Amino acid sequence: MKCNNCGAELREGEKFCAVCGQQAEGGQNIEQQASVPIPEEKPKKSRGFKIGLVAAVVAVLVVGTAAGAKVVNMIKKAAMSPAEYYQYVETNSRDNGEKLFLDYYGKLRESFVGDSFARDIRMKIEASDSAKSLLSLAGIDIFNVKNLELNLLTGREGKEYSNQIALRGNDNDLLTMKTYMDLGNKKAYYQIPELSKSYLDMSSVFEERDAGELDGTDGSDTDEVAIPYSSGMLMSMYDFDKFLIETDDLKDIYERYTNLLIKKAQNVKKSEGGCEAEGISQKADKYIVTMDDGELTALVKELAETLKDDKTLKGIIENIDKKAYEEYTSALESSLESMDEASGDELSAVMDVQIDSDDKIIGRKVTLSLKGDSGQKEVVIDMRCPKDGDNFGVVFAVETEEGEILNLHGKGTEKTGVINGEFVLDTDGSLNQTGNALLSAGKLLIIKMEDYDLSKYAEGKTSGTVIYSTEAAASLANYSLKIEGEGDMKESSAKVSILAGKEALVTMDVSMKSDVKMGKTAPSDSDKVYDINDSSDMVAYQKEMDIVKLMEDVQEKLGIDFSGLLGGLLTGGMSSEPMEDYGSLPLGSGS
Repeated sequence: MKCNNCGAELREGEKFCAVCGQQAEGGQNIEQQASVPIPEEKPKKSRGFKIGLVAAVVAVLVVGTAAGAKVVNMIKKAAMSPAEYYQYVETNSRDNGEKLFLDYYGKLRESFVGDSFARDIRMKIEASDSAKSLLSLAGIDIFNVKNLELNLLTGREGKEYSNQIALRGNDNDLLTMKTYMDLGNKKAYYQIPELSKSYLDMSSVFEERDAGELDGTDGSDTDEVAIPYSSGMLMSMYDFDKFLIETDDLKDIYERYTNLLIKKAQNVKKSEGGCEAEGISQKADKYIVTMDDGELTALVKELAETLKDDKTLKGIIENIDKKAYEEYTSALESSLESMDEASGDELSAVMDVQIDSDDKIIGRKVTLSLKGDSGQKEVVIDMRCPKDGDNFGVVFAVETEEGEILNLHGKGTEKTGVINGEFVLDTDGSLNQTGNALLSAGKLLIIKMEDYDLSKYAEGKTSGTVIYSTEAAASLANYSLKIEGEGDMKESSAKVSILAGKEALVTMDVSMKSDVKMGKTAPSDSDKVYDINDSSDMVAYQKEMDIVKLMEDVQEKLGIDFSGLLGGLLTGGMSSEPMEDYGSLPLGSGS
């Protein structure tokens, strides 16, 4: 039997031709062919294409989808120029990193943005007897203090934000501070119930202020220097709908500018390469991207022009503060004008990119060179992360012609997203500007990661232990900071310890819960409210406060002797005369 389509011999019982894939039904033997017209033979090119297609399908089925995709990538890579292949890999790398980040960011944003939310954050600190003994040498006796706890309740209902910070000690309430902000009506209130049951009206924080109005240059007699602010910027700090950018807008901005950078890489050459870090080596091809002064200048100009005309970015900045956008566009205009001025300096860039057989970037070295009348200056940024099985090495270094500025290096293992390893940030001693050898050359920061699980990072979940220490400061060489934690966006916990050797001197247990119940911290119609800008109101508020009673209460609950400080207050340390400056919260002596 022969195939009617390509003429290949068919085995008895075969339903499909193994060469061209044509159905074998109707296939005829030699004798039968005499009475049947012979079909016109297909062009060899078409026959070869079909054979290749069938072979590719068979290869995928036999060796698996992943290997089949690798074959397709090999074919695609062979058909591309070095520049096209580099851009293809760079774009894929960008997209993978973008998805991981935006998945996490999206869940983070969801946890803050909405009509309502509430969170309960608790931090409980306990000190060991060793730590208490060290403090006693400095004249601070806290042996009776079992623990200190800070509890933050924060909630939102529409444009209304309620916050309550409570300080506790030895499991007793010590001090509470309540704040309330209504962004829609530009109202703000403040209360410390242990000092006074009355509230302070702080709504003036929403007023627009100029630097001259606050630093005395407007002709006023005040010597106070304050930082200018605007209600728009202040409100954006609380209004997460404005402050946290829409996920789609962030994606749009990121892709626009990374696409611009990637497409400008046209001068690309391939050479032999490889990647090594901390004794871990991995095979890789090296792609060399170069840009001269003209190309870099054109790139920077296009970036600046794109930024200036970016409607998405404009909407984001104006949504926070319109004045900020005006300053932003003015700065861009100035930058574009300065670029047009002639300069004798020449800037060039060379980037070596190491790409492994899976089309992943495992190394990148960028060299920026500036040639001018004063000679040549260079900055080299070197990043490498090769893998060998579960083992990996890491290098991140920044170097100039004067020497190495930064060198972070280390190695570890990664199994299904769980990382174990040790990484060191070295210093050559140049950070010690005081000359007192506070920081010597050596290991400025040592980071040890134990069972740090990033496999569910995109879902907002993580767990593991990180230990920070240093060998560059002799006084801290025996100490370390240990952080153990786990959780997600809705509920998490961590334990932070300051260690001396293996002993925990101080521990802090931190927890966070969302979706909790919280009432408003705004004053009711029956509460007394004082205007912070009214001098007579502030005198009355000052008389209501009794700091001495509060400190005596804290002393009793914590078992700390404040007699020295209380004596100073009672003998005139605090004046009962009204304060002249009501721009800040007054402290009174009680009535």
